[in-house]
Amino acid sequence: MSIRTFRFLSQHVFFLILTFGGRLGVSLGPSLPCLSCPYVVGCGGICYLRFLQSPMGGLGMNWAVLSSGRGLAALAALGLFIALVALLGQSWCGWTCPFGLVQDYAARLRNKLRIREAIFTERTMAFIKTLKYVCFGYLVSTPVLITLGAAHPDLSLPYCAICPVKLIMPLLTGDTTYLNLDFTNPVLLTTSVVLMIFSGLVLVGMFFKTRFFCLLCPMSVLIGLFRPLYLLRVLKRPQACLGCGNCRRVCPADIDKTTPAIDPGSNCNPALVKPVTLSTSGCQGCFNCAQCCATDGSLAIKYGPWAIFNSSRRYAARFLKGRTAFFKALKGPGDRL
Repeated sequence: MSIRTFRFLSQHVFFLILTFGGRLGVSLGPSLPCLSCPYVVGCGGICYLRFLQSPMGGLGMNWAVLSSGRGLAALAALGLFIALVALLGQSWCGWTCPFGLVQDYAARLRNKLRIREAIFTERTMAFIKTLKYVCFGYLVSTPVLITLGAAHPDLSLPYCAICPVKLIMPLLTGDTTYLNLDFTNPVLLTTSVVLMIFSGLVLVGMFFKTRFFCLLCPMSVLIGLFRPLYLLRVLKRPQACLGCGNCRRVCPADIDKTTPAIDPGSNCNPALVKPVTLSTSGCQGCFNCAQCCATDGSLAIKYGPWAIFNSSRRYAARFLKGRTAFFKALKGPGDRL
């Protein structure tokens, strides 16, 4: 079984568990490093961002919460989150996230309709990726401001109130609860309007751009904070790289750090160049880069000290089969295969 097939199966299994598992008594807790939305009735686990924003999640805790002993529960949830991130790294995004699978199906539909994927300039990509840090800053600062009395209490779950996953995922289960405006007060009306607009932009964006919402997702920022702990990562041997750009073309996050090879005119000794870790900011852990690398041993997937996959020409030929025909008119490392 290829990595691509195994990943696709993993996405579907986790989609069923995290979206419908609660109806069968499955509960994976509130510390999951993926977008398992608590607003989906019967979900089998909860995104850690939801817990992080709650009064007992750490950011908005005051002395009354700490003295009640709930602070220990918050520390336990954080510890579990860090442990899960260490085990799978950024692959939580590429292999388990239910909303990631929804976006992948949007990309498949676009390909079936033979519509080319939107290619953003580097400046546009930099701007979009900056927005996820804005979202993360809003998420972590608002609960603290509420505790200090500087923000409205109805913003106690600030990011969840505007997260497109809150609206889109329940719709997949037939729940239209959040497909409306809340006129209770101006704060709730504003957040519900932002939710509608944000969700609409994401629906359009994820059709024309593979994994569009992942470029905006604050969960990737939070996971990235613990990057030194990753056991699962991609390593590159620069001395083996030919600089073909295949890895850049198949990267859904448009990460360009996989492409550069050693300059043939440099004075460095290739044998002395150490492997470089490619599990960088924005990486979704899909491993497309390692699968499409047409140079034997240039890219490797490692778990701790063990190499579990090495790139090869033969595997790359299988991975890219059927893709080049449709995109044969595209040229350059910024284009998608």
